[in-house]
Amino acid sequence: MPSGNRFTRAVVAPTIAAVSSRAILRRLRRSLPWIGLLVLVLPTPPRVFAQPYVADERLRTNRLAMLTEQLGNQADAPFAQALDALVASDVAGTLGVWEQAIATADDARRPELLRRFATVRDRLTRRERVARVARLTTSPAQLARVQQALEEQGGPLNLTLWHADGDHVVVALSPAAYERLVAAGIAGDVLFNSVTEWQRAQRSGAATAAQIMPHYQSDAAAHDHRARILVFDLADSAADAAQHLLADHENVVARNDRYLAYLDIVPRRQRHSYLRQRYRRHGLRIVAMLPVDRFDTTGRRFFPELA
Repeated sequence: MPSGNRFTRAVVAPTIAAVSSRAILRRLRRSLPWIGLLVLVLPTPPRVFAQPYVADERLRTNRLAMLTEQLGNQADAPFAQALDALVASDVAGTLGVWEQAIATADDARRPELLRRFATVRDRLTRRERVARVARLTTSPAQLARVQQALEEQGGPLNLTLWHADGDHVVVALSPAAYERLVAAGIAGDVLFNSVTEWQRAQRSGAATAAQIMPHYQSDAAAHDHRARILVFDLADSAADAAQHLLADHENVVARNDRYLAYLDIVPRRQRHSYLRQRYRRHGLRIVAMLPVDRFDTTGRRFFPELA
């Protein structure tokens, strides 16, 4: 749990700056009577997020942590109770609890976990891993502050900034992450229900789709990102960890019983941080990252059928 001091600094610091400005103004007025002719616009601290939602974020993460602990209980009754609660849960982070529980379960409990997980897997994958494209009424700077504050309290949002235009930004993020931002006080509208839907609209020439081209696909950013085919070892990854990749089927290049090849746009800088945040933290093991033009030859090591 993050310390209260960091949280206090993040929220209170702009207010302190505004109060200090007012104090300076009072001193100037006492020493310079004509200062009243000037109009001084003091900065209004942006509402970083709704205060009650901080408690909600903590409550959500604490409940998920309790479920994780109960699922590891050796007694049958607490385990069964926690499993029923997990099946009914759809809050952000639920999918991660499932994946951890399945990965750490013993042979006696894993079949039951897998059976129950199969009933909610598709729904949770859509909520937490399949990105929507949304326009948010906020600036990039304010979005960064909100994202930092929410992630400190309730875990990663996993959003990607596509486009910024004044007081609006376009982002790709899951429905669960979108709900967290809206509850934190950022208004928004969903433009496309999936990246695949946006791609179809772009190919058909829709103006809205063309106007929100992700920065990493623009010519100006071409040198900052590279198209790469990531190869995942499914046998050495967490159970069902690749389901959200399969949902975005247009980027799946190849698959067999052991490996999955997936097309992604990988940043040149902070590459390891990007891969860890997007894949490794979800239990996916990357065994190769190949240039697209070499996949037909180099990829045969993992997919002999390419020969």
